Amino acid sequence: MKPEKRDRRMTNKTKRKRISSSGGLLVAIATGVALAVAGCSSGGSSSANSAGATWPPSTPPATAQKNIYVGTQSPGWYTITIDHTSNTFSYQDLSANTPAVSGTFTTTANGFMVLSTSAGSLAGYALEQLSRAVLLVPAAESVNGRFPLTGNAIFAITAPSCPVIPDRTKLEYLGSGNANFQTPGVNETNVGSGLVYVSTDSNGMNWTFGGQLQYILPSISLPAIGSISPTPDPFNGACTGNSGFSSIQTTITEPNSLPANFAIGPSGFFVEDRYQSDQMAFIGAAMPASPIDLSGLSGAAFLGVNMSGGEGTANQANLSAPQLVSASAAADGSGKSIRLVGGAFPSNDPTQTSVNTFNITLGTQDSVNNGYFPSATYLFTGPNSAGQNDPAYAIVTQVGGKYTIFVLAETGSGIESGWILFQQ
Repeated sequence: MKPEKRDRRMTNKTKRKRISSSGGLLVAIATGVALAVAGCSSGGSSSANSAGATWPPSTPPATAQKNIYVGTQSPGWYTITIDHTSNTFSYQDLSANTPAVSGTFTTTANGFMVLSTSAGSLAGYALEQLSRAVLLVPAAESVNGRFPLTGNAIFAITAPSCPVIPDRTKLEYLGSGNANFQTPGVNETNVGSGLVYVSTDSNGMNWTFGGQLQYILPSISLPAIGSISPTPDPFNGACTGNSGFSSIQTTITEPNSLPANFAIGPSGFFVEDRYQSDQMAFIGAAMPASPIDLSGLSGAAFLGVNMSGGEGTANQANLSAPQLVSASAAADGSGKSIRLVGGAFPSNDPTQTSVNTFNITLGTQDSVNNGYFPSATYLFTGPNSAGQNDPAYAIVTQVGGKYTIFVLAETGSGIESGWILFQQ
């Protein structure tokens, strides 16, 4: 089957290098060569969700004061419980089967939650889109009460049950942007974004994925990309329910068996984690039913996390820990898109005033894939800035009247830096 013309135009227009995967949410990099074709396995076009698609629901689920979230730390499969009635929390790494971390939290004036253990030590920070998704950054032994944070940030979603998705629905995703994707021994270097269709049987237990495409960001002094043998398209998964959350298990063959976990929630968010295989993770959302209205973004305020920690080029970045950030949105210089201007909170203290050190410009929304911005750019504006606009991808979605923005940028020497931003 021939590739769709639209997909070739998108690749040429954005000067991104396309790779194809046909097993797992992200698989098979072959040096600059597309190996699979969107829409071939299941019939129909890759340009939109199939007619009559019913998922996610047009009206998101009601919010609750106590929520269980499931997600990825890239790598690591976590559950997070946040209870606003008692101001308590817990989080646990299910992949490593470590004991849960629990305690109480206070909420700062701007909305970040400061997590403390029962012994009174800092356990981390969290930012919640109530009953939809949560960002949680674990803390190490604190220095001066605040820093450092340790490990990667966790992005988790509510997925209380196995959803039924009777019609093929398109998911849009990015690499999670946690530090350096050039994992030793792993060929999936510099994965940027992707598109894949999903559907289920009538009870949501059996899942079918297909028609997948993925793209990588342009190389900046990046070593040669290896290849991994693809698996046949489509691929399948099975959903199981647990204590307050559901997850889907798949096995990817590239050519070895690589187990993967992912979750898809009723708000349209989804996550994938490969803790037991190549230690990669991916995040995203269902494609919106219509293009995102950028005029609704202008003037919006955001809080979030720079997943990889540090900004600027590879020589400037501090990749030791994620950073808590804020940003504001306004029309860019062209008047046709949106620019996010923001920066980190000093010493990761959200009670202080953030210092602007980055601009993220969304660019043009893809004409076929709603909410997908394949020509976004990132500019570091802090000290010693080289004034270089780095290539980026962005996904914008809206749930319950609030925007969520995912961004993945290459900031030099193969370093991929990611942001997740929740509208306040």
